Amino acid sequence: APRKTLAMQPISSFTHFGMEQGLALSTIACGWVDKLGNLWFGTAGGGVSRFDGTNFTTFTTRQGLVHNTVRSIVEDKAGNIWFGTNGGGVSRFNGTSFTTFATEHGLAHNKIRSMKEDTKGNLWIGTEGGGISRYDGKTFTTFSTTEGLAHNTVWSIAEDKDGNIWFGTGSGVSRFDGKSFLTYTVEHGLAHDVVRCIIEDKSGNLWFGTHGGASMFNGERFSTLTAQQGLVHNMVKSVLEDGKGNIWFGTDEGLSRYDGTTFMNFTTRQGLMND
Repeated sequence: APRKTLAMQPISSFTHFGMEQGLALSTIACGWVDKLGNLWFGTAGGGVSRFDGTNFTTFTTRQGLVHNTVRSIVEDKAGNIWFGTNGGGVSRFNGTSFTTFATEHGLAHNKIRSMKEDTKGNLWIGTEGGGISRYDGKTFTTFSTTEGLAHNTVWSIAEDKDGNIWFGTGSGVSRFDGKSFLTYTVEHGLAHDVVRCIIEDKSGNLWFGTHGGASMFNGERFSTLTAQQGLVHNMVKSVLEDGKGNIWFGTDEGLSRYDGTTFMNFTTRQGLMND
């Protein structure tokens, strides 16, 4: 049955941060919250900015970052912050200095789109055109379509409760069980074959943000939510679950919060800086 969407009155609960407040650049490509509560923002050309709740500190190639366009950020168990860049490979920041890893070190490709550290401590790096690199702290191992990956551009990576690694690609989502890949596409019920983001919720369901809406996989079958059910837009580029179990979708035309029954949508009309 169609879901209900709540129309919202303008609200003033959004606080905006831009270059005037110290952000490196207003075009944000990715974000991360580290263990200390700092917010990290990767920008499209201005490097990366760290916000400690009061002030922004920016790191660029001048400080040792390999490239100023940062598409992915992740923190490892040791507290290092990793930055996936758009052409320079990956930079690891230990709080003091940067160390760079690129194709000459074994990385599959220097254009990075996603990163994830698994429970075993391996760092998975999704690239644009080179497939996936797995870094065990010493060496890189590459997985591509040759090994069964659906597509060599990997937009998103997630690990489920059973230790399977999921890769959102341009040709569906591939699950890796440590030995082989299994791919799901629109033929299996996925909303769209371009999968931009993945999370596992507290109940163990997997959510996929695609170019055709959001799909939930319960381990057996897919169910899809689109604009027809109340999603603000079908181009879903980010997804997360909040502390109350709501699922949030970042789209090309605003933000949607889904409580399992109803959507609540936020756009510039509700105070969002940009849709």
